[in-house]
Amino acid sequence: MKKIEQQIAEIKKELKESPNDGDLLNELGIGYHMLGDYEQAIEYYQQALNQQPEAVKIHFNLANTFYEKKDIEKAINHYMNALDIKPDYVPALNNLADIYELANEDEKARELFEHITEINPEDPMGYFNLGNHHLRNNNSLEAGRCYKKAI
Repeated sequence: MKKIEQQIAEIKKELKESPNDGDLLNELGIGYHMLGDYEQAIEYYQQALNQQPEAVKIHFNLANTFYEKKDIEKAINHYMNALDIKPDYVPALNNLADIYELANEDEKARELFEHITEINPEDPMGYFNLGNHHLRNNNSLEAGRCYKKAI
């Protein structure tokens, strides 16, 4: 925790020289998120987006922070913003699928998990996550097929 606070202090010093640096603002958001100070994280992510509105990772980070705050609607909006910019951004697709699954929208979740395996068929994590989805939905046969593809 101390190290994160030190990094935040260093980034703030750098920001004094470059107050509109979207990357530094994003890094501050990440630091505050890691400390659990979600309000500060959101503030810095939004400042970063003002500088870099098309930055996929900033939308993704902001979505993750809203998710941690249980503000699911805003999390979905920012995952969707990230996907509008980069439709094949797997981390956003995966987190969005997780949200749909938690909301009992299993069809939407399954479609996204399957889409991830189509985008990146060589990545075993996509099949692993799809297998987990099938397992949670009591489809052990399909889960086994996915796990087999993952290894």
